[in-house]
Amino acid sequence: MMTSRCVLLVCVFSILIGCRSRSRREVWIIPAGYVGWLRLDYSVAGAPPLPIENGCYVVRLPRSGRLATSTANYPPADRNDYIFEDASGRHKLMFSTKIIQGYAVQNVYDFGKGPLNAPFPQPQAECVFVGTWADFRSNGRNCEAWQPGEAQPPKFRKRDDVKNGVGP
Repeated sequence: MMTSRCVLLVCVFSILIGCRSRSRREVWIIPAGYVGWLRLDYSVAGAPPLPIENGCYVVRLPRSGRLATSTANYPPADRNDYIFEDASGRHKLMFSTKIIQGYAVQNVYDFGKGPLNAPFPQPQAECVFVGTWADFRSNGRNCEAWQPGEAQPPKFRKRDDVKNGVGP
């Protein structure tokens, strides 16, 4: 009885890992000099799929910083490459650290994992902030609240009721 449970557990674990590995690494190509939030919306009906180059999805972002795709993908952010492109070619951006003070990837996160009952919920969107640490700290914009058609994400709303001691 114990052996069949172990075999079943190993099979389920193998299936989970196999399905999870179907995500592809992404290469985000960012317009040179872009500073601010970038957002990729996944699984959008009618949107074009992401092209594949060298086994990776290519996310070529427009100057607006916002892109929609019909592709469903869930790559860990640390597997993605973030690149800016200018006249001299492509340049890989590093993730911000105390050592890297200049133009870098300051924040990356995804949100909206889809239905909770889905066996492998996919994110609805991924947000990436590029610029300097000072740019990121002073931005004050909410990437998750960014609606299609808006030029940039809205500012976070101030919580005056909490600041004044009212509320939770």
